[in-house]
Amino acid sequence: MRPHPLLPRPLLFDAGVQLLLLAGGLGLASLALTPVEALGWRGAIVAFALYGVIAAFILNGLSHHAPHHRFGLANSVTLSRAAAAALFVGIVGDGASLGENARWVLVAIGTVALLLDGVDGWAARRSGLASAFGARFDMEVDALFILALSALVQITGQAGPWVLLSGFLRYIFVGAGWVWPRLASPLPPSLRRKAICVIQGAVLVTALAPPVGPDLARFLCLGALALLIYSFAADGVWLVAGTSKRVMMAFLQPTPALDARLLRRVDHAITDARRGAFFLLHHAGQAFLVQAAETVSSESLARLTDLAPGQSFLVLTRRRAAALAWAAAPTGPKGTVLLRLPGGVDATALRDLADPTAPTQTRLSVTEATGFDGAADAAIELVKLARLLPAAILAPVSAAEAQRLGHEEGMLSVGSSDILAYQATASASLRQVSEARVPLADAIDTRILAFRPSDGGIEHIAIVIGRPAGDVLVRLHSECFTGDLLGSLRCDCGDQLRGAIAEIAEVGSGVLLYLAQEGRGIGLVNKLRAYELQDSGHDTIDANEELGFDADERVYLPAAEMLRQLGFTRVRLLTNNPEKVAALTRCGIAVIERVPHIFPANGHNDRYLRTKATRSGHLL
Repeated sequence: MRPHPLLPRPLLFDAGVQLLLLAGGLGLASLALTPVEALGWRGAIVAFALYGVIAAFILNGLSHHAPHHRFGLANSVTLSRAAAAALFVGIVGDGASLGENARWVLVAIGTVALLLDGVDGWAARRSGLASAFGARFDMEVDALFILALSALVQITGQAGPWVLLSGFLRYIFVGAGWVWPRLASPLPPSLRRKAICVIQGAVLVTALAPPVGPDLARFLCLGALALLIYSFAADGVWLVAGTSKRVMMAFLQPTPALDARLLRRVDHAITDARRGAFFLLHHAGQAFLVQAAETVSSESLARLTDLAPGQSFLVLTRRRAAALAWAAAPTGPKGTVLLRLPGGVDATALRDLADPTAPTQTRLSVTEATGFDGAADAAIELVKLARLLPAAILAPVSAAEAQRLGHEEGMLSVGSSDILAYQATASASLRQVSEARVPLADAIDTRILAFRPSDGGIEHIAIVIGRPAGDVLVRLHSECFTGDLLGSLRCDCGDQLRGAIAEIAEVGSGVLLYLAQEGRGIGLVNKLRAYELQDSGHDTIDANEELGFDADERVYLPAAEMLRQLGFTRVRLLTNNPEKVAALTRCGIAVIERVPHIFPANGHNDRYLRTKATRSGHLL
């Protein structure tokens, strides 16, 4: 990691002052230890040399503390613990025999350092200065402190050389991550891990106390080491298995069968809708035949007349109906419009009503109907899930006929509540199914993890760069085939994708979630339709609404679930879109900071970017 060339001067000044103050404190501590014969001149040189390495680490890593302009109390506390660790290493390097007075001084310093370990995290959260740098700094100081304590216990004769394993285990684990990349994957927060770390430090400090004899010290240190080995083994098994805490708990608390059936039913209905088949929709004790309007054919209309000889309806979103001048434009929540179909309606006319890019635009004489609102909403939601145009044919059938169609013809049945619950249920069912190390041009240390819902639906991808920890830098990127893969100039998606990877790599670590939400959630085919409308004068929002969609159909439940499974609940979000911040917050992820992510226009996407700024509220 190299220092950021544009670090705020106040941050550099603040950090420099703190480093100088603690250097002075280290010098005073060295002098204070001289009377008790704990530290000689050789040990002082070792301590100051190590402190110099720590200072270099801080200055080199300060870019990960941006955009904060203050070093902060939390990092100052961690720095004081680092100075104590450097002092302990100096005492080990001095090689002097430690008497009773010296050991009591070490116990006092070690106890204060252990108490301070609980202060820095609290201070970071309280001051709002939490950062990836602070989290990494705290972790490295913890490891160095334990290693120094274990070395002191060994040189005082309280335990054999095996006690050094307490200090080296963490470095062995990190080294193993370079050989087996799966071991370098992020770990979720763990109370077990924190508790064992506290126990380890407390036991090693206790073992230094003069009243504690070697036998008791060895017993305590051996027990603490066993706990530490267990903790690293548990983490190793968790990482090698490539699963999350949620999956592990699933063995004890399996997902209710109802949820699995819900996902399967809706997934099958999506498939039937895409291939133009009817399915049965149940709502409030009533049954309806449903077909996606863009798949209607003369044959399917004739079959509909046979199966449901009564009144049939066309369901449109209120936005599409407004575009056809059949309803007022919506001013509040999403809604649908139910239109009575005239007898003998032509399939081409119905497809034209659903698709504003159709070569001919047929006008029908229709009247708005009331009732069936819940069924109409569910029908539209399902065809949206199928990435089809949001328009559907809805025909009530009797309970007896619905039962016959299900039993004799094998027609699929699905409940409206299942459809409306599908996205939340599918998101909660996401499981990591694969992981690989994939060096990228702008981020060599990168792993790619794939998450799949339990219904076998399309996967979402997590691109993990470096070894993120703490308040991780995150980018939510919705897939864009045209921009990401083909280099389309109509949008800025490709620039944002590659720019985010480069920026996260520059900071040192972070996560980019590549979400399967093409075209802001409307799918590739509908996005191309929207492009056609844009070529005729619509902007990106008007084009979506002309098709019957909302301006943005994305949901961020999958992103929140993936972040939780990766172990992150507090993020710095790389975005220009305040709605992303609000949406992720509603999903239970704390966004502690919005980090701007702006790229210049290219001569082809000027109107697109202007619309994002003026109509979607993007901060460009």
